[in-house]
Amino acid sequence: MYTGGVSSLAEQIANQLQRKEQPKSLLDKKELGSIKKEFPQNLGGSDTCYFCQKRVYVMERLSAEGKFFHRSCFKCEYCATTLRLSAYAYDIED
Repeated sequence: MYTGGVSSLAEQIANQLQRKEQPKSLLDKKELGSIKKEFPQNLGGSDTCYFCQKRVYVMERLSAEGKFFHRSCFKCEYCATTLRLSAYAYDIED
């Protein structure tokens, strides 16, 4: 049975709310700092350029003879002219 005024009721409710535990985060800040993210090299549809060995993304790559290249890396070995997929020759022995 309630015998107090409005202010004492508000005080009781406030005390009850303060006593409730706050939800704990799943990881402490120390644990977050120690997590190392490791991703596979070909994650996100990217592969390695045959010439420079750097990551080449799907939107910027050329594919010839089953290998992937940056557009800027797909050059003539003799004169360094940028090649097009429709105009190149491939020597299998290399």
